[in-house]
Amino acid sequence: MNRALFTRLRADAEKSPVFHAVIVILLGVGFASLPLYRLFPGTFGGEGNSLLFWGGLLRLIIAAAGIVLAFGYGFGKQFKGSAGVTAYLLLIPALLAMVNNFPFIGFFGGGAEFTADATGIALFVFYCFSVAAFEEICFRGIAFPLIFKSLENTRRPVFYSVAASSALFAAAHLVNVFSGSSIGAVAMQTGYSFLIGALCAISLITVKNVYVPIAFHFIYDVGGLWLDGEIGVASALQWDTVTVIITAVLGVIVAVYMLILLLKTKKERVYCTFGILPRLIEKDDKGGENIQPGEDPGKTESDNAVQRGEQNGEGTDLRYK
Repeated sequence: MNRALFTRLRADAEKSPVFHAVIVILLGVGFASLPLYRLFPGTFGGEGNSLLFWGGLLRLIIAAAGIVLAFGYGFGKQFKGSAGVTAYLLLIPALLAMVNNFPFIGFFGGGAEFTADATGIALFVFYCFSVAAFEEICFRGIAFPLIFKSLENTRRPVFYSVAASSALFAAAHLVNVFSGSSIGAVAMQTGYSFLIGALCAISLITVKNVYVPIAFHFIYDVGGLWLDGEIGVASALQWDTVTVIITAVLGVIVAVYMLILLLKTKKERVYCTFGILPRLIEKDDKGGENIQPGEDPGKTESDNAVQRGEQNGEGTDLRYK
């Protein structure tokens, strides 16, 4: 994509950011759903390994295209920025919740056995990483800042943007009902996908880069799919009483904690994370709205520099104290 095309893309996204977010999601999910593995069913010795390899490769390619598109929209700073150490420490509870998704008691408690060889395990890890990279770049790296652009002048723009982008992420999982999954299973997946989507979005703007949510998502998927009947690599008891209790208690604590963290986050931090400018809404002579990116004339040059992320090269470093 050349610079002129990027310029047109950004200009159109300023006018209808939600439309762009929906199109990006539909294209991403649509291409990721292509059953490419069916064309090469014998790859790495079987259909299961073929699904992991081709499904993972396809998502990795889409993720790479997503990175290019993110830069095209002007959201490239998420791939280059980082917050202070304190911000990373704030996400330790979220990391614990991700790690807890692994069936430790069921797998290490006895009676567990591997159902895949070394090749299958490697392909499984590759697939989980590819899914995490694709979904985080698509939903958090592109759709989230686009939705934020449409809500930035509301009372709680960060909260509403996280909720809306997470709802779209959850809704995208409804397509699994067409792959043979039961309605109950899909409904449960949709529910926890909303929570995971919100956690990853909050993590992104906390540390100001997309790599942490990708890592969180990867850890969560490895744990959650480790014993999966279709692509998992082992066989054991997935849920036991102790695991259910720990997961429920930890889930509630982390959910409340992340909500507090979200409510304390100012919209300037989103500007800093993605390197975007605030949108100015002006009324024209006919009462219509002219929306364009730019500086806020009601603020000082210093404040505008912070929003642009250009003040001393570190204007975006709004560390949590």
